[in-house]
Amino acid sequence: MVNPYDDIFGNNEKENTKEQSKTKKISELEINHDIQFVTNGKELLDEVLDNIELFNTQVEPFSQLLTLTSAIDHKVTKNIFSLFIIANDPHDQKSLKKERIYYNLLKQKFSSIILPMSELAKIHLQTVIQFNNDIGNDYYSVEKTDKKVKLDKLEVMEAINRQRRILGNAASDLEILKDGIEKTESRIKKYINVGGIDNISRAEYEVITQKTSKLISGQNHKFDYTFFNINIFDKTAITLGVYMKKTTSQYLDKLKEVF
Repeated sequence: MVNPYDDIFGNNEKENTKEQSKTKKISELEINHDIQFVTNGKELLDEVLDNIELFNTQVEPFSQLLTLTSAIDHKVTKNIFSLFIIANDPHDQKSLKKERIYYNLLKQKFSSIILPMSELAKIHLQTVIQFNNDIGNDYYSVEKTDKKVKLDKLEVMEAINRQRRILGNAASDLEILKDGIEKTESRIKKYINVGGIDNISRAEYEVITQKTSKLISGQNHKFDYTFFNINIFDKTAITLGVYMKKTTSQYLDKLKEVF
């Protein structure tokens, strides 16, 4: 005989089963939702600050290197009067042998600067990319107060401007050495086929100048250091500590082409 209460009790059991299943699914969704917000790494802003610290660590010996190379000692005087007045060249070595020694010295100084500068520029590029792409006005930190985030962002902007100044100073030194190398080449050219101990063949001259041109253009290191030459507008903005997102975005686009 069919129990008239089976349907009633059966429906309740089915409903209970459905409720339990629904509750289980909700719990699973909540767990998965929580997992999405678990972060095992550092916050994005802290990663940018770490890059800045890495730059600071490497830039100290680099700044000392710039002091030791003393590029300013090799500065070639360029002015309108030099076009009309024959003036003595203070860097003229008076003999081919001495010009070769001076030429090699300039190339060594150039090489010693451009290699570590390119490494610093890579850190600078990564810092600017992360800051511009990941740290916006609506950036939120789980661990830091809004005030701390604001101070950290200010520190980053100041650091990026400082990095640009340092890389700009290095680029200026490389330009001085480049001019010195090219000027020395023009003096060496006068010794082509003169005979005697101060003789250099035209073939050798062509070989050494072609080889050197790849160095001073940055081709050897696949690094366009001339990008960091600071124009008047940039110099004013950087000196005032101005950090403009739009301008820096344009700067970033060009910076990516340096390597």
